[in-house]
Amino acid sequence: MDLIRQLTRREAGGWDRLANDNKEQSWDLSAGLRGVWADRFDWELSVGRSRYTVDAYIRTVDTARATDYFFGSSLGTAADGTPIHAINQARVYTPLSPDQYDALVAKSHNSAYSWVNQASFSVSGDVVQGWSGPIRFATVAEVAKQGYQLSPDPCANESYPVDVVDSGGGERMRSSAGLEFRIPLLSTLSANVAGRYDRYGNYRSSAAIPTDVGTQSDTTWSAGLEWRPVESLLVRSTVVTSFRAPDMHYVLGEPSSTNQTVIDQSRCISSGAYLIGGCNDENNSIFYTVDVNRRGTPDLRSETGRSFAGGVVWDIAQGLSLSLDYYRIQLDEMIKDLDCDEILSAEAGCRTGTTISGGTWNTPGGAGYCETITSRVLRNADGTIASIERGPINLAQMETSGIDAAPKYRLATAGWGNFQLSLDYNNLIAYREQIYRIDSDENRRDERVRSRVRGSVHWDNGGAWDWTVYFRRIGSMRAVNWGTCERFDDGYQPSASDACLVTDTANVHLGETSKRYFGRAGPAIYCNLSAG
Repeated sequence: MDLIRQLTRREAGGWDRLANDNKEQSWDLSAGLRGVWADRFDWELSVGRSRYTVDAYIRTVDTARATDYFFGSSLGTAADGTPIHAINQARVYTPLSPDQYDALVAKSHNSAYSWVNQASFSVSGDVVQGWSGPIRFATVAEVAKQGYQLSPDPCANESYPVDVVDSGGGERMRSSAGLEFRIPLLSTLSANVAGRYDRYGNYRSSAAIPTDVGTQSDTTWSAGLEWRPVESLLVRSTVVTSFRAPDMHYVLGEPSSTNQTVIDQSRCISSGAYLIGGCNDENNSIFYTVDVNRRGTPDLRSETGRSFAGGVVWDIAQGLSLSLDYYRIQLDEMIKDLDCDEILSAEAGCRTGTTISGGTWNTPGGAGYCETITSRVLRNADGTIASIERGPINLAQMETSGIDAAPKYRLATAGWGNFQLSLDYNNLIAYREQIYRIDSDENRRDERVRSRVRGSVHWDNGGAWDWTVYFRRIGSMRAVNWGTCERFDDGYQPSASDACLVTDTANVHLGETSKRYFGRAGPAIYCNLSAG
């Protein structure tokens, strides 16, 4: 027998008695010196320390207290190990008073902090006089030590349930140096070139566990051209390479676990329950609680990337301007943090080739991807899930391209104040993602939001009053069940692999067909007003 007793806000004494509290504190101290060297070079030296602290207080139910109150003392165990209780039905069905509620709850306390100590030295100025003007440079050297610590409540998921319990901490050193030049090539043409070296290393975990993260380092560069054929028109282009080391917790996270209620999608598909819409929380055979484990991945690789952008900025008339740019970005070894839902959905697809909505599973990777996914789900002998291993992985690469457009208009009037209108538009041209190098890289643009628009209208009168209207539009995308077969009135859904034709001889819809579903989600429009 499964017994669920849900505590309501009335029993708690109101929403404020159910609310969680977060307390955040941050501070930043810095000091520096600046001056001029040899009457031509500006220099600056700075040192600083910053710290951020957060305390999260989560109201939850103490498992032992609640069990004792509603179930009473244990009378022993059944042959299969299930505890036996004489349930106090009067307590189960009688609402609690706020005082009784307080006696059953606990306040979980999770704390975390991060800090950075850093120093930097920079020099800038004109190097020499070039054929079209002075060649300018800027150089910078930085060194930093950073650290963090996550300290979950030691009683979390022992005395009371908490969804997320993440622990870990440590520190690392970062050093970098960069150099940039701006070179006039013609009176209307200039070039910018830059290079930078970054190194992350000397990792140390705060726990008494071996730490073999190693060192991440790379040299990146950028180059750009700016051409102004007339005063009102700027043509620009840049090529940039990038490097980003993994987040510290991705590599230094300590082993931690929690309990989470999930839908066993693979089991639901194998049982056939997905054909009648049975993959939900009402199906106890596939909706249950499992252990979810997480730990750092010391061999996680750094992200690298390269991008190109080119476009124009045009001052059309007084107060009216337009910028139009094309961009193309490629990331290699992109880091993606897999969550439980994504792992279970992918595992079901890898094992059955089907989704719980009845569609055909389109794997984002090949056999290597499925091997990685299925290894993260540990199952018992009866086929139920024992535990899930979640965490970050490296993708082979991601590539995206699109167009950005941004018109802006300013109008000053004598009696009506000043107006400013701005619009930012993005259109996604292509999106490709590979889990492994051998995977296909077809354009998945239609699976994502293809257009976004942001805009604002601002007014002020040069005095104390002003107001701004903001709006945002997020374009449509394929709905979750896109490409699947529509259900019949009794809930039965034909298989998409059979062209929506029912071929099961035992089914009342034998020989019938349903339509394909090609619905879209969105668009969504948001707006708000600020005045002051």
